[in-house]
Amino acid sequence: MTSSIPRRSALGSSASSAESAAAKTMNGGERSEEIELSDAELSAVPSVPRALLKPPPPPGSWQEVGREEGLPIISRSAYESEGVYAEGGIGRIIKARDMRLNRIVAIKELHEPTEALARRFIREARMTARLEHPSIVSVHEVGCWPSGEPFFAMTFINGRPLGDIMKEAETLDQKLALLPHLYAVADAMAYAHDRRIIHRDLKPANILVGQFGETVVIDWGLAKDLNEAEPKTASDEDGALSTERSEYSKRYEATLAGIFVGTPAYMPPEQALAKPVDERADVYAIGALMYRALAGAPPFEGVDGLDVAVKLLASPPEPLGDRQKGLPQELVAIVEKAMNREVDQRYRTAKELAEDLRRFQTGQIVAAYQYSRKDLVRRFVRRNRTALVVATSVLALLTTMGTVSVRRIVLERNRAQASEAEAQRQRADAEMQRQEAREKQVDAIRRADELTLAQARALMDKDPSQAIAWLKTLSAQSPKWPAARTLAADALSRGIGQVFRAHTGGINAVVFAPDGKTIATASDDRTVRIWPLEYGEPTVLEGHTDEIWAAAYTPDGKLLATGGKDKAVRLWDIAKGTSSVLSGHLQWVTHVTFSADGKWLASQGLGDGIFLWNVETKEGTRVATNLGVEMSRGPVFSEDGRLLAFVEAGKLVVWDVTTGRHDIFPGQSGVCSSIAISADARMIATGSVDGLIRLWSTTGGQGRAFRVHTDEVTALVFSRDGASLISGSKDRSVRSTDVVSGAVRVWGLYGGEIKTMTLSPDGKQLAVGGKDRNVIVWNVADGQRTTLGGFQDWLAFHGVTFSPDGKYLAAAGFDQTMRVWRMGARVDRVVTEQAEELVMARYLPDGNRIVSAGALGTVSLHSLDAAAPRILTKHEGRVLDVRVFADGNKIATSGEDGTVRIIPLSGELPTILRAFRGNAHRMAISPDGKFIATGGVDKKVRLWDLSTSTFEIVFEHEKNVEALVFSPDGQTLATGSDDTSVQLIKLAPREVKLLGKAERGIRALTYSPDGKTLAAGSMDHTIRLWDLEAGTNRVIDASGNGVTKIAFFPDGKRFVSLGFEPSVRIWDFETGKTLRVLRGHDRMVVSASVAPDGKRVATASVDGQMRLWDLDSREDRALVGHTGAVSSIVFAPDGRALISAGQDGTVRLWGDDVPTTETELRVWMDAATKDVAEMQDP
Repeated sequence: MTSSIPRRSALGSSASSAESAAAKTMNGGERSEEIELSDAELSAVPSVPRALLKPPPPPGSWQEVGREEGLPIISRSAYESEGVYAEGGIGRIIKARDMRLNRIVAIKELHEPTEALARRFIREARMTARLEHPSIVSVHEVGCWPSGEPFFAMTFINGRPLGDIMKEAETLDQKLALLPHLYAVADAMAYAHDRRIIHRDLKPANILVGQFGETVVIDWGLAKDLNEAEPKTASDEDGALSTERSEYSKRYEATLAGIFVGTPAYMPPEQALAKPVDERADVYAIGALMYRALAGAPPFEGVDGLDVAVKLLASPPEPLGDRQKGLPQELVAIVEKAMNREVDQRYRTAKELAEDLRRFQTGQIVAAYQYSRKDLVRRFVRRNRTALVVATSVLALLTTMGTVSVRRIVLERNRAQASEAEAQRQRADAEMQRQEAREKQVDAIRRADELTLAQARALMDKDPSQAIAWLKTLSAQSPKWPAARTLAADALSRGIGQVFRAHTGGINAVVFAPDGKTIATASDDRTVRIWPLEYGEPTVLEGHTDEIWAAAYTPDGKLLATGGKDKAVRLWDIAKGTSSVLSGHLQWVTHVTFSADGKWLASQGLGDGIFLWNVETKEGTRVATNLGVEMSRGPVFSEDGRLLAFVEAGKLVVWDVTTGRHDIFPGQSGVCSSIAISADARMIATGSVDGLIRLWSTTGGQGRAFRVHTDEVTALVFSRDGASLISGSKDRSVRSTDVVSGAVRVWGLYGGEIKTMTLSPDGKQLAVGGKDRNVIVWNVADGQRTTLGGFQDWLAFHGVTFSPDGKYLAAAGFDQTMRVWRMGARVDRVVTEQAEELVMARYLPDGNRIVSAGALGTVSLHSLDAAAPRILTKHEGRVLDVRVFADGNKIATSGEDGTVRIIPLSGELPTILRAFRGNAHRMAISPDGKFIATGGVDKKVRLWDLSTSTFEIVFEHEKNVEALVFSPDGQTLATGSDDTSVQLIKLAPREVKLLGKAERGIRALTYSPDGKTLAAGSMDHTIRLWDLEAGTNRVIDASGNGVTKIAFFPDGKRFVSLGFEPSVRIWDFETGKTLRVLRGHDRMVVSASVAPDGKRVATASVDGQMRLWDLDSREDRALVGHTGAVSSIVFAPDGRALISAGQDGTVRLWGDDVPTTETELRVWMDAATKDVAEMQDP
């Protein structure tokens, strides 16, 4: 007979072995974590003395860790043991009484400490102690015993693991009753995430439900502070664990350095792959807990952790709705969003997840779920049934009371005064009812607007045009227009297209007219439609009796050829709308194409050859008879219209249509799947189903074969200069092959099999379509890709084409729509690309010129109107700082070469200032431009008179000078140093004053706009605000890892701060309190800029992203373009654009000129797309 210990304390664990053993002892969690003890084993648990008088373990370096960490020494007599409550491989939990406060606690201590274990243990204790939340176990004391062993005391929780309660939930109602516990977990993690702490091991065994229903998250042994670096383990330093360490220590340190940090059944894929994780790993785990509660089983199960991890990495779990029928779709959507395998598609933090759970539990709209119109009507009636009944009743009541009041006035004149009073009361009641009805209506509109924004957000990745269409339905009186503006700008950056709907079948071909004013589409609905580019009703051409598969214009645009399943080639006179039939094919017509002079038309039938038609006489000649049904790509004309190339019976055939002569090129083994001819007609390329590409010279000779792809080559196109061949394949890759050397460059992967590919007329952009919902446009020069989405059918695109002027791109597919994008509408453009990493870029005051500085010392001037930059100077080494004079006529630069250069932008030679030991990496220019202050590693602050290029040393710090700034009136220079001091230097008369000191070095100094306050940021993670008139000082704890930059908003009421962390903080100047923490970057933010209107903040990070934050709406969007770390970002003087510089050597210009007012924004969105809002299938 066996029995289980029915309780579990608040066990924190520093390693997987301890937490696993404790979980087993406590019967908590999944089957693999359970253990049962016999009655004999239970009775054999040794008695522990009343005082904790355990003899100390063997001495070692660990004994000094507690003292080094500043832990107090606590006598063992302070606690009286009530026995070992749980014991694991490296630690134990003792139930004890705190003799000082007479309360029961759980004490955690190590079995056999090592220095590494002790430090990790103390880190866990302190991290848990920082979290004061009702649903997080509380730490009461952290200390070490007189023998040096660390310990900590926690709240003793007499409860059961959530996993046990989950097992008892069998019915749907019982499973839904678990949601409050999971909401408490999400709320607790939201609190932890706000403090940048993640758990990394959320699972049923680590959640306790107390006897009074409280829910507590325990076991923070694998928790991580995202603002701190992970501790080094011995394995990091030695490459292998020492054989001298105990087995327990090996297990612990191997956990730190091993593959799995966490429990595979509840961890996200990126954690299983040992990739860096953030708050979204916990979000996934909470989603997995919800899945476990609602499905009755974990998302993944296996024979061991490795087996579970393999399944986790292989595919998503079985859909929750399949495992448990009858679940609300909104709840399923929440779980699916939390457990999305793509990190960026999950809730950003547990707070967002908790908010959606709360909204679900209270019957409100859930952001993760896309509602249909029927859903919305049903919800409105259900939530407003009482209001609707009341409104009807009030109307009847008003009518009745009006009638009754009139009768009483007529019949009882002597009671007129009383009747009037009664009528007034009734009118007041009626007005109150009307007011309530109006409030109900306002609330309904507000909730509808919330849904509108939620739909727009949900559609942003999938269909930016539909996102705009939904935003256009926002109510005029909505306060959410600032949020709509941010979302509209985000949609613009992703590509907003005009959507053309009229076909009732899939579209197989799309082609621009030569004048670019109309577009022709051919469809399975047996019609051809001619669409005006400016959006309007199409002209319908009818005549085919079956699906139409191909279409092509003559170069003059007067004729349109079409072909399809009815085996006919039709030649349409566009002006007249009439057609003639070219007969000859006995099978379905799959391709038609005109020669460049419009005199010849080539058509291909599926298996019955190729015809060459004289357009004028309409006579045709069969030029190929043995293509085979496998031939999936039609013949191609050279650009001069002279040559026609195709593959017949395994041989390349080239016809000269002017002479009728043809050449045969042997060597095309295998089935040809694609063909292309270079612009100069000198080379022909074919692709095969085996992934080979062959190149022939049209002057003769044997073809050359290249192994480029691993599957069928489905699309080929030569670059405009003929130097390379670009290919697409069923293997989803886009590659280019050098036609001389055969060298292959991989551009990237498409989302599915590639079906079609086309170059823009100028050869600068490549558009790719296929079995995916998106068109991808690659920039040929830098490989940057833009994804254009919105299609609802993934099967294939049968047409992707640029307009003749290259300004538009049209695509059509099986979802019966055509979409057209304006290619010049990209939100960013590359101003310059240089051969060195760029460290910063600055606007000049005119907003039309930009200065950039590079890691190799180059300083360049760029005009937004000019193509090439002008090099201003070249430092010997990295440029450290660039400053612009107020008049915009000069700049100052400093470099690693120890020089400061004053550079006139008029073209004159720079003035070089030399008087430094080391470099002057800090500079400040006086407002009047007469002086420049410099400082750096030689500790000296120099003040230069630019009229004479002479200097004087006005102060010498004890360590590096790290910050310099002039007051707005130019009368005072403030300096900050690694010696922790801030000095004020009055220029006339000369006076130096120590303003104050921090505990660590000063890294940032800035004056408030009115010059009355000096703000200083320090590496002791404080901000000090000196009131220069009152002489007072306020100290703000900025947390994080030091403050490196501070910038005031234009009104001086707020300021932002940066540090060595992936977030930016916004502060209220008056109160010194944090207004908002801008989180969204994965790595350190290195640059931030406040817009001139104070409504937006732009940030740049070494993670390669920039983000633009709208402070009114609290919406933000990513600006993606750089291929490496971004070094700087700054708003234009008018706030309508930004520039950024990065390690990829580019300066990029980002537009942010979407209108801000509701009226102007509506007009802008109407012009952006005519698409209308539709509920789409998820």
